[in-house]
Amino acid sequence: MLANGFCLLSAKDFLLAKGSSLAKGSSLAKGSSLAKGSLLAKGFTFLCLLSYSSTSLAQQSTEADAGALIALYGDSISVGFQIGVPGPLNGNGNTNLGCPDIYLGHMLRNETERQAGQECPTANLNSPVLDANARSREIRDAVVVNWGVTSSDSSNGVSRVVANLTQSRNQFPDATRRFSLINYGTNDINNGIGTSTTRFNLQEIVRLTRSRAGFQPIITTILPRSDASNVIDSRVFTINDQIRQLAAADPQLVMVDLFAEFVNFPGGWPQLMRLETTNSGNRLRIHPTDQGYLFLAERWFDLFLRDAVPVTGSLSADTVLVPVINFLLNED
Repeated sequence: MLANGFCLLSAKDFLLAKGSSLAKGSSLAKGSSLAKGSLLAKGFTFLCLLSYSSTSLAQQSTEADAGALIALYGDSISVGFQIGVPGPLNGNGNTNLGCPDIYLGHMLRNETERQAGQECPTANLNSPVLDANARSREIRDAVVVNWGVTSSDSSNGVSRVVANLTQSRNQFPDATRRFSLINYGTNDINNGIGTSTTRFNLQEIVRLTRSRAGFQPIITTILPRSDASNVIDSRVFTINDQIRQLAAADPQLVMVDLFAEFVNFPGGWPQLMRLETTNSGNRLRIHPTDQGYLFLAERWFDLFLRDAVPVTGSLSADTVLVPVINFLLNED
């Protein structure tokens, strides 16, 4: 059994929010050391709230449910890119790479800790943001692969969809459910691709995703974008109208209207989109903020994946309040 939690220091203005993991059988009363990097002091009093989580799972899976394979397929937004922020440019089919991928993995598998090799600024700790957004103790057997390519447009999406998704299908052959979350159109605006061509390309991506790659396509509207005035580019509305018409004409095609979700965000959509300076010196809102990427992943999860990916287990946990204990920490 493992324990995770947080401790409040009696000294003013100190909060040890990360908490410490205590191995089975360890004793708080013995003054055990906190993990390396934690605050070192002497004679502080802590009030600790620890959540004890059983490692056993109430398994509900069957042999027919070997798990879900979810592909993020699109441009830099699928990657999780932000201008001026160090990070990956392309997904290359990796898992645990980029904020959208990592956030979805947390929600599907109900993880609370960052896994090795992940790249996302706000998932670099036992994140209270992720914990707060788990909202249940359900566990889903799923892997999320990232096939975003920075600066790519819908024409590029057509050319690589079969090869990319087939590679992931071969890598995870036991997956019994395969979904591709398609998000293309933003760079069609940048590259001067006509709206009718964008719609044709998206229709081809959907067709090839089904017939050649063997994934269920889920198409999304593109996110709002603007200059510093926060007036949404009119071409976004035109492309999204085409995407909605495409979905309406195909009864089997699921659409997640990310644009509507973003513009109806209570704090206002600019709060979710980062004001960036491009290489040409323009000030634009094109890529989500860290909060925006979390919101995007939540929308994919809540509006489709929560019901599409079956629950395969559940966590059991109890929370106990540990009495006030004096920790005498040393400098070692």
